[in-house]
Formats: sequence, structure tokens, C-alpha cells
Amino acid sequence: TCNETLNPERAFPCYTKPDECYGYRQKCDGKIDCLTGVDEMNCESDSYRDVPGYVEPYFEFMFRHFIYDEDWLWQDLYAKPFLNGKVPINTAVVPKLETGWVIGAIAIDSEKGIQVQEDPTMFTSTRRFYMRLEAPKSAFWGEQLGIRVALFNRWDYWIEVLVVLKKSKDYDFVSVGAGGQVNSYSPELVSNSDVHSLVYLRGGGHTMIYFPVLPRQTGKVTISFCTYSFIGGECSAVTIPISINGVANSYSSPILIDLVDNSELLAQNFFIIAEQTFVEPEKRWRRYVPGSKAAYLTVVGDIVGPTLGPDQPYCDASCSAWKPVGSAESVLFNMNRNVQMLHYLRMTKQLQDATLKSTLTYVNTQFARLTFFIEPTSGGISNFPERFANETSTFLTALGLYTLAETSFSEWDQITYISPDIFKKLLIFLNATQVRTGDPEFFGSFTDSIQWDLKYFNIYINDVPVDPAFHPYLERVTITALSVLATSHPSIPKPLGPLASTISSAALSYLRRHLPKMGNNALCLAMTAYALTFDSDTTYKFKARDMLLSSVRTDNYLYWAVRRLRSLIREPDTAGKVIIKPRIEWPNDAFAVEATGFALLALFKTGSPSTDSILRNNITKIVHFLSETKNMAQGWISTQDTIIAIRALREIAQLDLNRVIYNIRVDISPSSDVSKSRSIFLDGSNLTVPQTYALGDADTWGEVTVKASGSGRAVLQLYVTKSVENEFQVKNAADPVTPENSFRTFEVSCVPNFAGKNGSLLHMTSCARLHSADICKVCGSFQCPYCPDYNFATVVQPTVAVLLAAVALLLMGWRKATIEVSC
Repeated sequence: TCNETLNPERAFPCYTKPDECYGYRQKCDGKIDCLTGVDEMNCESDSYRDVPGYVEPYFEFMFRHFIYDEDWLWQDLYAKPFLNGKVPINTAVVPKLETGWVIGAIAIDSEKGIQVQEDPTMFTSTRRFYMRLEAPKSAFWGEQLGIRVALFNRWDYWIEVLVVLKKSKDYDFVSVGAGGQVNSYSPELVSNSDVHSLVYLRGGGHTMIYFPVLPRQTGKVTISFCTYSFIGGECSAVTIPISINGVANSYSSPILIDLVDNSELLAQNFFIIAEQTFVEPEKRWRRYVPGSKAAYLTVVGDIVGPTLGPDQPYCDASCSAWKPVGSAESVLFNMNRNVQMLHYLRMTKQLQDATLKSTLTYVNTQFARLTFFIEPTSGGISNFPERFANETSTFLTALGLYTLAETSFSEWDQITYISPDIFKKLLIFLNATQVRTGDPEFFGSFTDSIQWDLKYFNIYINDVPVDPAFHPYLERVTITALSVLATSHPSIPKPLGPLASTISSAALSYLRRHLPKMGNNALCLAMTAYALTFDSDTTYKFKARDMLLSSVRTDNYLYWAVRRLRSLIREPDTAGKVIIKPRIEWPNDAFAVEATGFALLALFKTGSPSTDSILRNNITKIVHFLSETKNMAQGWISTQDTIIAIRALREIAQLDLNRVIYNIRVDISPSSDVSKSRSIFLDGSNLTVPQTYALGDADTWGEVTVKASGSGRAVLQLYVTKSVENEFQVKNAADPVTPENSFRTFEVSCVPNFAGKNGSLLHMTSCARLHSADICKVCGSFQCPYCPDYNFATVVQPTVAVLLAAVALLLMGWRKATIEVSC
């Protein structure tokens, strides 16, 4: 123990081990003697980080992951003059950290300028006792969860802490037997009762205890704990979403309801693919996991789909395209998607101030995240910031420039001001990476390892193999066209106009030069056609438009794709009703949506829909195609096609000037339970707010009959999900060559290893491999061993000196020679 009387050199505890102490001579001497650094705390100068031999304190290292969210507790407000001179400030929640805070204030006044508080207040937020909970972010029904309770005693004397797991009907406590033994398959459970545990906690110490818990239902389960001691206590809770077992198969049936020319739509019968019972006769496997079925019918006015509002001020990649967030590409999508929706609401006069402010605040946070992915020297954007050295991407930089240009709007600068310096950095990078030397055929182009990837379909044009000689040029078209869209944007700051114009002019020359090679290549041709609308030379603009119109597919409304996409299946039943079945995903449907979106933008800019009835009719067919290729209400197949589809549809939506008088009634009736029929009404007040009709597990089977009347347009989508347990039941995209077979793109194998006393620690080793690697650009094979392009393999070519050395070693009689070849 630490006792000043017995030994002045051991006067104060270090709060690590009971026998670790420090004395007066070690306090504030500029050298950290305790692992926690407590001997250098509360000194006149806290700049001990600059002291030679500085060791990071234990607690600061342990809680490193909190520094990004809780280093700064900013609050700002606009204050009008107050009679008593006081300004109310909202109470800030101080994080549970052993740290100090400097509380100050900065004010900006139009007359007195900037004012800074002269003497800031020092505040230490260290609590004598507190608790933290750690739990899985999600779990499956039937899994036993371990909740870790961390207890901290920052007092200098030992205490006893009573930890209580609060009773609930939503979960059970797994009782641990003598010697820590637990029966994993039939454990003893404590249901709906408090569970107490008494913990001894030494002075300055901390400990962790584990509570095994078994959730009893799906959905969000809240697990509550309370702690009690004679120096304080607290209660805290964690909420864990519990999902059903199995792999979820989802099915989408979207249609566009058009009541502009007709006041009533015949009944539409949507087929629910999930069966009524899970039992497959005479089979051991089940059709689906019991309790996993659900159906959601979403109705939203207009053609763009669910936008933004008080209930959903923003939508990111996870809610719009089922994609993870964290990379630069996902950050750009999060910005672009929400900005496109704001522009749509603004152009159609539906934007509310509250929605504008909350959405721009989110976009501003994403912009702050984006700056983390910009390499400070070159100005390029990297998909992962830890790879700045060799992973900057021209594609991402062009996409970032386009996204920031879409975001830059003078009326929004108060919240989302983007400095011209950011635009300058991105433009300098694009200018440096644009091809200006070498083969004149590539002059003005861009290339990058990250871009729109055509993998399976890159040798096909309308089901006909492409001339291999065209590939080196076509591979550069998409990213070059994207660079034109970015550098030609009207929101580029005027001082940077000459630099942007130089990049755009060179890129346009490349697109004009190789336009004849594109033929019917859907994505390349559509992007080029839209990029050429920014060209001052109208000759190539209309030439590209004519090539678009000659390559359009008409088997499913109007669309552009390298391979055919089947439309929604509409089949008559025995009673003569037309049944609409879910859409089938194809490996190239994201490219088809994206190409069709670019083609729609090109046709819109090169024609006059208000006066050209043929163009207006074609646009209507294209909108029908885009509406029927959605995988979910908020998005399409992937991130890029979602952005382009929304961008194209918002241009078309502004042509409709009768939106304020729209009034639609949708009558919904499920065959599983007609008593649950319901009517949904859409008008000018809730036109773009999604209205959802849900069916539970027991009612998700049969058909849903929909009948619409009134005036206007609306997108209606039936989304059905069920979970399966066997690999052969997992839904995959259809093979375009043989649609009756699924198209497998990758394979994942997992090897679990269990450790610990009860096997409660799991270490999972996963291995993934692509089934559809990049095919040979010469023979079209997936497994060509002779093609240097197969799977982007690098051809190793040893030098002549290395070969001669190898021959010399063999001639000298060496039985074994190891030669390292550097590539």
C-alpha cells in the first residue's frame, strides 16, 4: 500500500497495482513515473506529451476509439439581444472519460467583431465510480449473448459494487453452474427475474464481468443493468437488434401507376412468392425459417420515389442500396444521393425549411469525412485513407469533383460552403493524370483501376462479341466521360474555369475520336452521348443521339443494355387475372439502369419533350423501365446506378406542372386476410412521403390486389422477404445465357475455431474467391491460362542477367538454386 508516513517515496497511489506508488519528488517533474500518468496530472503545465520518453497513459490508450467523437463538445447558436444579458446554452452530456476540459466561448458580432473569453474555465470530468456496457451490435434469434459490464473505481479506497441485471420478459439470464460450467444446448435459465452479482473493486482499479443473456424474441431487445455502491451508482442499457435465423431472400415487384391519361387503373394482382406453410411434403428441409416472412407494400407519389422529410432527413448507402458505408465511394454516394433529392424537392417546390437544414447538416458531415480521403499533396481521392501512397483514384477524384459541384449551391453556402481550394486540388490531380503524351490515339483520356467494371459483359455488344482491338479504347471511355461531366459543371468556381475547360476539351476530343468504335456498347455510348451535350460542336452531339436511338432495346419498354433484361413476369391465372411476379435480378441490370439513365439525360438535353410527342412518349417508356428495375423503394441495384437514375428522373419530374392538383387513392386487399384491406391517399401534402402497408408472418402468402384511381403518378412496390437455411435455396442473380440457372459470382467458406472454458470464444477464418473473374478479352473464356489479362495477373519477365545467372548455377553442378525475381 501507499503510505506517506512509512515512506515519502511511496506517498500516492498510481491507480494501477496496489503496490505501485509515487512520491513528492516524482509529482510534476516532467517525467511519467506511473503507467496511468497520474503523477503528471493537475500540474501547472500539462504539455507532458513533449517530454522526451513520453509514454501514452494507459487509460488514454485504452479509450483511444472515443477521441474522434468526444474531443470537442461544440455548441453554437444565434443569439438575439437579451434584456438581462444572458444567453441560454443547452446542457452538454460529458463523456465517461478520465480527462479534463477547457470551457470557453467565442462570439462573433457584426459591430464588435470576434470576441474570445479571456479566462476559460478548467473542468475535470473524472467520476469516482462509473460503469460501461459492451454488447454485440446485432445478433440472431437463438444466440446466447455475452454482455460485458466494465466497472471503474476512481476513488482511492476499495468498494463493493452490486450489479443487477434487471428483469424483463424479452430475455433470460443463462445461469452459470459450479466451476463456471454451462450446458450450451439446454442451459438453466432465469426468466423475468433480477440477477444480482457482488463485485469487489480496489481503489483506482477496474474490472469486467460477463452476463450471458438469451433473447426471447426478434426485433430490438433492450437489456438493462443497474449498479449500486456507497460512493454512487447508475443504470444503463444496451439495445440489440435481433434478426431471424437463415439467409434472407428478398423479392421486389415495382410498377409505375400512371393516372395522367386515365382516371382509374385496373386491378393489379401481386403474387407473394412466400408459401403459406414452411413444410415441404416428404422433405427434411424447410421452405423457409418459420417466422421469417414479411411483406411491405410501399406507395409514393411522382416518379423519383421516396425523398426526404422529417421522418427521414437523409438516406445513406446502407438504406438506399444495401451497401456498407466507410469508403470514399460510399461517402460520395451519401452526399450525392441526398443532394439530388434536395434539388428535386427544390425544383418541384416541395422543399421545406426543416428538411433542408437537417439534410444539409448531414451532407456537411459527409463533406467533412470526404476531406479525410483527399491526399493533401496530389489532391487525389483514395478509397481507403491508409493507402494514400499508391491508391489514389482518378475515377473517385472525378466522381468527387462532380459530387461537390452538385452540392455547391449559393443558397446553401451557409451550411455546406465548399472552398474553391478543394475544387482546385481535384482539378490539378485530374490535369496531372490526363494522358497528354505517348500514343495520340489515347490523348485526352483517363484510366484507372477503379471504375465502372464490365467484367462478365465486356466482350459483348448486343450479344455479339466485340472486336478485341476496340477494348483498349473503350476501357477509357467511361472515366473520361465522367471527367467531362465533372469539369463542365456550371458550379465550378469561375477562377478555375480555364483549367477545367482544358481538361474537358482534351477529354471531349478523345470521345469524339472514338465514338464510331462504341457501336451499341450501352454504357460507353450513353455516357459519351451525355458528355457530348456539353461540347460546343453540335455535330457529334446529334450523331451520338442517333447512335443511341438505333441501339435501344424495345423488349422491355425502352432501355439500353449489353444483354437483354427480362421484364416483370405477368402471367394469367386460371381465373383470367394477370398476376405480377417479382423481378429477377440479372448480373448486368445495374449497368442497364445506369446506361439508361445517361441515355435519358442525353435525349432530354438534345430534344424538346414539351413539343416533341415522339420524344415524350419515349421518355415515358424509359421512366416505366427505370421504375420496374428497383430492388427497394429508396434505390436501385447499386450506388452508381442509383445516383444516375435519380439524377435523370428529377430532370423529367420538373416537366410535370400539375403536381399540386394530384390526388390518388390506392385500395389494397390481401387474399390471405381480406379484413386487413386498407386505402392509401396521396395528394400535394404527402406526395413524396412513402406510405407503407405491412403484412406479418401469418399473412405473407397468396396475392395482394391493388386498385388505383384519381389523377397523378405513383411508384408502387411490393417487397417480400423470407429466410432460408440451405445453400441451394439462396437466391442469386439469373444467368443471362441460361435464365433458368443462377449466376454465382463469388464463394465464401468459413472455418470456426472455439476456445475458452465453455467454448464461448469464437475465432472465424473466412476465405472468399470470385467465381466470375475477368474473362479473357481474346477468347472470352473465364479460365484462359494463356491470356495475360486473366484476373489482372502480372506477367513476370526476368531480365537477361537473371536468366544467365540461373543457367550458370545449373552448369556449376548446384543441385538446388533459389533465385528471386523482382518485378
